[in-house]
Amino acid sequence: MSMRTTLSDNALSERLSDKDIFKIKLSLSCLSNRVVVCGTTASLYLWQPPSIDRPSNQWTLERSGVPVLVISTGDCGARNPKGVHVSLVERDSGFATWKETLTSNSNYHEQQKNFHTLMLSNGDGSMAGFRFNCEESAHIFLKEVEAAVQEILSSVSAPELNKLPTTTNRERLKKFRKLKKVEISTPCLFSHVTSITSATQIGEGEKSKSKKDKDKGKTLNGELSRPAHIRRAFSMSKRRYGETPENKANIIQGQTDTLLSDEGIKQAQLAGNKLNDEVFSHIYSSDLKRARKTAEEIINQNNCCSQMKIVEDSRLRERGYGVAEGVSNQRFKQMAAENNMKTNIFTPKGGETVAELKERATKFLNSIIHEIGTSHCSDSSSSIQNDICVNDKIIDEPQTSKCVTQKQEKMSQLANILAVSHGGLIRQLLLHCMDDLPSKFPPGSKRRISFTSPNTGLSKLKIYLKKETKLPEFVECFYLYNAEHLS
Repeated sequence: MSMRTTLSDNALSERLSDKDIFKIKLSLSCLSNRVVVCGTTASLYLWQPPSIDRPSNQWTLERSGVPVLVISTGDCGARNPKGVHVSLVERDSGFATWKETLTSNSNYHEQQKNFHTLMLSNGDGSMAGFRFNCEESAHIFLKEVEAAVQEILSSVSAPELNKLPTTTNRERLKKFRKLKKVEISTPCLFSHVTSITSATQIGEGEKSKSKKDKDKGKTLNGELSRPAHIRRAFSMSKRRYGETPENKANIIQGQTDTLLSDEGIKQAQLAGNKLNDEVFSHIYSSDLKRARKTAEEIINQNNCCSQMKIVEDSRLRERGYGVAEGVSNQRFKQMAAENNMKTNIFTPKGGETVAELKERATKFLNSIIHEIGTSHCSDSSSSIQNDICVNDKIIDEPQTSKCVTQKQEKMSQLANILAVSHGGLIRQLLLHCMDDLPSKFPPGSKRRISFTSPNTGLSKLKIYLKKETKLPEFVECFYLYNAEHLS
């Protein structure tokens, strides 16, 4: 078998800039993993053993991109187990186009100075090869792979000496309060509204806080919920859109482009009244009509931003349900049962998996963080009063913010983003914040998230960013699925 590659392909020859590497890390990073981005692009080749159907013994060029190493630590309650994955991602978006798990049997090694090979896990003897455009970057990436595989193998084989304390059955089975009618809805298949606000978090000023103020910021385990080394923050509010006829009839909409009912328009207007004094810097919406109409009704009620442009983003769409779109919830349950699967993990033919939906939700959040982190979190914003957001209000606080020049001047340096999305996507975004990042949520939030927000229900998060990297470091949730404006 010839291990040499054909050099006739037109692979990119540029090295990655620091900005390119940062964007890719941002799209893939979370608390439970470590990301290593190769400093150059590479071409991916595949080789399969010769057979009657495939007499050729040559490497086949598949695609080009940026090799990335993702080391999953399995820490902080993340669902991803320990392991090492090598991926090929797009340079601009960070989207993974190829992925393989590395083990001791992968035999990742250097065949040539700019060509690395590994055995694939499908068991048929197939191999993959990376042809790098820079030998120096290829050598550095090889050392990272070898160190990561050795680290994971040694940690998995080592005995677990420190076990986490367990909770008693009494603590685990505490009763939850009875949910109000407006807090309960059908499975998470419908739209939401999301708004994000940026603020400057206390840095060096954390030391000067009184003991009483510090106690207010403590989590259940006694640690400060707002670490002193975190400086930037974003406040995010999620609101479900108004009712549609399909919603009322318990019909699965998915990515079908349905319209709001008269009741849904009224609900969107009530939501707009609640947000009428908010000064938004950006407005995003799913490109589906029911989400766009909800955003328009909210903005029409706004005293400050009624003329702002709404930017449509297809990443904010609902989960695609394939052949199940347009069927009743009852029929959907029957389809899942026929496939011996639960409804929350069942993927109809032509539909989008839950994992793909979560990846899409995470990419949208990361792109917003990157945009605001670079354009709205410059050092010039340090003159703004620390830890103050114009729309950062708890439910019980009075609506005191007014659309006046002084507030607008402050918000010109802060980012206050309104994004209209859908229930399934919002749920996965909440789960990402809760499971993959250090977070503080109200008691019972895990159970609440398993329900769907009532129409135009509001959830509010604040996401803190590390000062140096502007990556998400901590999430604080103020409330989930609030619908007081409908009562």
